[in-house]
Amino acid sequence: MTNPSTTAVAISSNRENIALVVQQAPQAYISNRDSASKCTAAGQSLIDEIERTGMTPQLDQQAAAYIEKTRRTIKAMNERRAPLTKLFDAIRAEHTALENAINPSTSDSPAARLQQMRNDYAARLRQQEIARQQAEAARQQAEARRKAYRASLDDDYRQQFHAHLTSQIQAIEAMVEAMTVDTYQQVADALGQITTEFDRFWCPTSAVPLPTLIPAEDAADIRKASLDELMPKFAEQYQFEMTDMIQSSIDRLPSRLQQLRHIAQASAEDAQAARQQMQQRQAEEQARRDAARQQRQAEEARATQMQQQAAQAQSLFAQAKSSGASTTRSAKVSRRIEVSDPQGFLAIFSTWWQREGQNLSVEELAKIMKKQLTFCEALANKQGVEVDGIGVSYVEVVKAR
Repeated sequence: MTNPSTTAVAISSNRENIALVVQQAPQAYISNRDSASKCTAAGQSLIDEIERTGMTPQLDQQAAAYIEKTRRTIKAMNERRAPLTKLFDAIRAEHTALENAINPSTSDSPAARLQQMRNDYAARLRQQEIARQQAEAARQQAEARRKAYRASLDDDYRQQFHAHLTSQIQAIEAMVEAMTVDTYQQVADALGQITTEFDRFWCPTSAVPLPTLIPAEDAADIRKASLDELMPKFAEQYQFEMTDMIQSSIDRLPSRLQQLRHIAQASAEDAQAARQQMQQRQAEEQARRDAARQQRQAEEARATQMQQQAAQAQSLFAQAKSSGASTTRSAKVSRRIEVSDPQGFLAIFSTWWQREGQNLSVEELAKIMKKQLTFCEALANKQGVEVDGIGVSYVEVVKAR
């Protein structure tokens, strides 16, 4: 059996065959043109006669004979042009084969294989980039969790320190307030013996719960790092505030002693007024100290809040980055539908109908749904099963045999 490609090569490269095509093509076209012209004229004459007189049995037979003769004429026309068109088809097939051999759209061409290699390479690079981004996002999320835990620890330790410092200051205030004329020296001596050094072994238990996503060893290291950084600051603040409180209390003792002696010697009314004045000065001094301390605590709280917000923002950014699809400049990423269940096509059609189909005209939908229309027509003609729906009707089409 002759190889088609070999035959095509032989035909297209044979000058005699090409010359034959050139010689026979005009005559074949002229003959077919004359046949078509005569057939058209005869058919139109018969149509005119029917339109003028109306269809009769005789004219019906003439029309049937004409249709049959038309089929024979077409067959003869096909036979005249078939050798030429086959030769042209063979030549076209040869050139098409040569083009397809290198066409990137042909699956086994070198260009298509190279493109597939590039696609595979781009896919590997994309997966590597996704893995790298996910790893980086996981690292950033872990770092954000550690920073958030550290910020919570710092805030908790500061609150506990301030509570401890406040209790010490309140103890001094209570000591001074409880002083009497007889205990003056005892209070003065006691104030002088109070140490302003902060206990370097102070280590409160944190109220911040242990995070589940941070290993216990890492959490312990974070707690130690928090205390290591805060303890020098606590010691400095403790010494400053305790020194100030002790010295101001000692400075106030002589004046308070005089006030107490005056109260003891004064009348009941004057004593009451002196006590109220002394209490007012004490309240003003205490309010001044509390305001200064609260201002420092508010500044620390703002710094802690900013630190926590930064850690939270970093965690959200890392999470969003890890969930996003990675793309590279040298690769275009698109998605293709793969249907594994016939029901999936129903969902696809429903989506298409809602987004586009229902907005098309009847003519456009008829073209798109041609196969489905043909199936339903055959179902009605062969089995008598009809579609019952809005806008659907059946029209009889009568064709003469």
